[in-house]
Amino acid sequence: MLTRSYPLETILQSTLACFYNQQCIDPSNKFGAMNLSLSTPTRFSLDSTIESVVNQLMIEEFYSNASYDSYFNQCKPLLCTYSYADNSHIIEGITTLIGLYGGLLIICRLLAMIIVKPFRCLSSRVVPIGEQVQPPA
Repeated sequence: MLTRSYPLETILQSTLACFYNQQCIDPSNKFGAMNLSLSTPTRFSLDSTIESVVNQLMIEEFYSNASYDSYFNQCKPLLCTYSYADNSHIIEGITTLIGLYGGLLIICRLLAMIIVKPFRCLSSRVVPIGEQVQPPA
């Protein structure tokens, strides 16, 4: 067993062989070593560090042959439904309202300019001096 600053570092740098050796685990025999003959076969060698075993997630064998058809046939449900929660409706609604409000403001300003501008031109028309109407005597 190696000695490091932290117990975790000590365990991670140790090999699997150390856990099968009583002198490596505890020479005072307070803690027992693992029995090599009772252990099941493994893909990790005895020279592997605990860190390498942990990095491989301690997985001996990984099966990825998922069969949804056999799962469905074994369960035999009478009805199969699903639902999901979607919270984007509120955000979409608020965004749509803000967009409509902005669009209506632009349209109203354009209409106001189109309608009011001709009336402003008529009311602020300058009459030349020669064309002034003389008041009746």
